[in-house]
Amino acid sequence: MEVDHVDLAYPHKHADGTALRDVSLSVPAREHTAVIGRSG
Repeated sequence: MEVDHVDLAYPHKHADGTALRDVSLSVPAREHTAVIGRSG
């Protein structure tokens, strides 16, 4: 969670799901949807 600013640069690294939740708050709605789709 300390790399909450890297999520934008490495969304695939946060595909785990844990950081994804924190990222969703920082990432735009459209970006969030795209990331969520990958996570399943």
